[in-house]
Amino acid sequence: MEGVNEIVQRLKTDGKDLDGHLSVRERAEAAAFVAMLQGPLQTALDVEWYLNDSNWFELVRPLYT
Repeated sequence: MEGVNEIVQRLKTDGKDLDGHLSVRERAEAAAFVAMLQGPLQTALDVEWYLNDSNWFELVRPLYT
């Protein structure tokens, strides 16, 4: 998610703050959600992607063979 942070920072530098219309509370909730996605949910998303049958047969397995 480092790339996402760089994109958001670049947009802010260019005067296009995507969160500019949010209240302080909404910004805090958005930051908490991103932290959750980058932390515990990232592992869950990675595991789900890996264990999904169609992903396994179409993407992962061919890489192993």
